[in-house]
Amino acid sequence: MENLTVRRFLLADGFEFVIRYEKVLEPALKKKMEFYVLLMFVFIYVMEALNLSIRLGNEDAMDALLQGVKFDFRQIHEALLVAVDTNQPIVVKRLLDRLDQEKGNKMDVRSFSQAIFDRSVDNSQFAPGVTPLTLACQKDLYDIVTMLTQKGHVIPWPHKISCACLECSNGRQYDLLKFSLSRINTYRGIASRAYLSITSDDAMLSAFSLSKELRKLSQKEPEFKPQYLSLEQICQEFAVELLGMCRNQSEVSTILNSCGNETQDSLDEQAFEEGIPSLSRLRLAVNYNQKQFVAHPICQQVLSSIWCGKLEGWRGSRTAWKLFVSVGIFLTMPLLCLVYWIAPKSKLGKLVRIPVIKFLLHSASYLWFLITLLGESITMELYRDTFASRQQNLLHSSFHMVWVVGFFWYECKEVWIEGLRSYFLDWWNCLDVMVLSMYLASFALRVLILLKGFFLCHDHDGTEECVYFTQTSRDNWHQEDPQLIAEVLFAVTSMLSFTRLAYILPAHESLGTLQISIGKMIDDMMRFMFILMIIGTAFLCGINNIYTFRFLFWTMFGVVNQDYVDMPEFVFAEFVGRILYGIFTLVIVIVLLNMLIAMITNSFQKIEDDADVEWKFARSKLYLSYFREGLTMPVPFNIIPSPKAIFYILREFEETKRKGNDSFSKHLICFCREDISYMEKVFSVP
Repeated sequence: MENLTVRRFLLADGFEFVIRYEKVLEPALKKKMEFYVLLMFVFIYVMEALNLSIRLGNEDAMDALLQGVKFDFRQIHEALLVAVDTNQPIVVKRLLDRLDQEKGNKMDVRSFSQAIFDRSVDNSQFAPGVTPLTLACQKDLYDIVTMLTQKGHVIPWPHKISCACLECSNGRQYDLLKFSLSRINTYRGIASRAYLSITSDDAMLSAFSLSKELRKLSQKEPEFKPQYLSLEQICQEFAVELLGMCRNQSEVSTILNSCGNETQDSLDEQAFEEGIPSLSRLRLAVNYNQKQFVAHPICQQVLSSIWCGKLEGWRGSRTAWKLFVSVGIFLTMPLLCLVYWIAPKSKLGKLVRIPVIKFLLHSASYLWFLITLLGESITMELYRDTFASRQQNLLHSSFHMVWVVGFFWYECKEVWIEGLRSYFLDWWNCLDVMVLSMYLASFALRVLILLKGFFLCHDHDGTEECVYFTQTSRDNWHQEDPQLIAEVLFAVTSMLSFTRLAYILPAHESLGTLQISIGKMIDDMMRFMFILMIIGTAFLCGINNIYTFRFLFWTMFGVVNQDYVDMPEFVFAEFVGRILYGIFTLVIVIVLLNMLIAMITNSFQKIEDDADVEWKFARSKLYLSYFREGLTMPVPFNIIPSPKAIFYILREFEETKRKGNDSFSKHLICFCREDISYMEKVFSVP
């Protein structure tokens, strides 16, 4: 009866298959080869009978073939793929039951993940490395994915791209393209919503981690960069969809304030102010660069509510009122700091700890620092003869060092809170380290001048070195003179200090978007300068024999004297020089500079197209930096030890001392117990 069913299926559907491909067979039919063509196609059809029966949904033929045909790995592998591809959970279950029967007979069944090394599956209609579970995950077939995972099917995590293990080496040697496509298809399955939802205890956290890894892989394997970036986008969208399922504030708090245990421990070290939730998952999203998740309205609402604290009316107030409050804080900053220093737990002290007020205090402090720098620069210009000589007063030109010491202490505390690695991951912190180093070097060189002059003139008054460090005019200074180097360092750091003001711009939507655009443009300029250096050096090496380097450099900016290229006494050199100079001008001025403009325009347009997400992500990082505990007092008042800091130090010392005593007591008790046991054994004490 089973053979009869198969025959009827092959005859009925086989001829239907031939008729379906009548156009393909038409040339052969005209040559009276109907019998041979029909025989060939029926033979091929018989070979694919199981797969075709699954696609056509003929369960009787499929059951008959499964019972009558000897088990074959390639056949069961292909059949499972076909069943998954056509979304037939019942057929998948039957095939899995059949597979379990063969396993019970102790038959050698190879892993589906190792199908890449089987040449019998090279003619498969599915991509290399695609397993039934991978295909089900790619199609987000939750029922089939659940069924396969319950049967023990897993998607093995791909090894690193640089892995040199035996499995990876054999895979590359066997078929490099097949090996690479297998990795891509594996990641497609892992990055699917179905796989993340069913196999992960925390699907959102898994999506974060996978998104970060896929972003790294897009840089390590640029040949598959679009595929990896599309998968990374899927992970981000999945995390956003999970967050959007929250129905109330309680669920939002549960999600944003909890994450994995190991990650939770590392984030707990960066404690927030009292009363502010940990926001562990949100901070993790910022670290993993999950911009869409962070820019989601739910996250932004939570951050904005914490940012304003008890000042509920701040968010809806007018800009004029905000400016008025900001100016008031700017003028009364010393008084507010004094109140917080004396009574941090008072009502006014708690007001200062609100993130938005803390932000305004720190911004006011930095503005006072910039005003101090500006005042010193104007004073140096008005009294240039004094400040440009050895007669300058160190105190008059170093008032800004009060802020520099405060900034140095602030950065030390930030390193202690965040950790050295996390600290240097932020480019603003790298800029702070460089600026502070230059400020301290400039001040140290000024002190060096005074000390050398004092000691040299104290021991040997009137010597040449004494006169040089105390009375020599500026025109006679050496190139490496410490005071001259100190002035250069001070000039550079003053400029960088004003650019550091851009850190607070993300607090405003329009200014924050411009700040992000400028950052992207600077990145484009750095890459452009590398190309410019190569092409410019190539021309300079040749043309420098005819013209000077200075002339060629200023040609790029149009500040040249065209008569410089005329050399009537050297006709051949003038002819060659004009040709090379013309090519140089064409390439540098017209091609490269316009390319730079196009690159900058493209970067600006990308930011504008996604301006809302970019700005909210940058603002969120700014908000989180002011939620931290221990950095409330602005510079330079933070260098004054507060009663609160002294109390914390004493409490820490007391706890350390108590732990040490407890440890000593435990060791003493253990030592006494060992002695008593030994005495009992020696003297047989009952």
